[in-house]
Amino acid sequence: MDKGIICIQNFGTSGSLFLQTLLDGHPELFVMPALYTREIFQFWKKIDKSYSNEKITEEFVADPCQAYWFDASEKYKVVKDHNLDRMGDNADENLVIDIKKFSENMINQLCREKISRKRFFLSVHEAFAITANLEFSKKKYIVFPFHTNPIKTAEFLIDDFQDVKFITTIREP
Repeated sequence: MDKGIICIQNFGTSGSLFLQTLLDGHPELFVMPALYTREIFQFWKKIDKSYSNEKITEEFVADPCQAYWFDASEKYKVVKDHNLDRMGDNADENLVIDIKKFSENMINQLCREKISRKRFFLSVHEAFAITANLEFSKKKYIVFPFHTNPIKTAEFLIDDFQDVKFITTIREP
């Protein structure tokens, strides 16, 4: 079954991450934390498509737009901005995944089909789910933090997936 995409778009500070958090509890939706994957298409555009799956994965985990997934230290502003260092019952845990496990899972997912923009997008989500012990296969939609991405990102999603929906949050129009 092909997954659909639900894009959360915002206009300024408008509660889009809060909405994303609320959607995370829905049994048919796969939601990654905060703004994870927001820059995924910018990465795809700049990567050399002739690279091996291992090299693509190596470049992806080293990219500053994803590096905080694996290191919740204060050197990444996004960690503090989105309270990724205040997780868990006592608000004293960091939201990170194991870089080695993620890399192994990503390579395995990329190998499932010929590399394409869609395969890359799905592989990132599947690898994250496997690494974080989250259900992915039964989810009908992936929630994507579209936010203020360029229109080209919307075109990519619409080209690659049959079912794409946009939800825009606006605080003060």
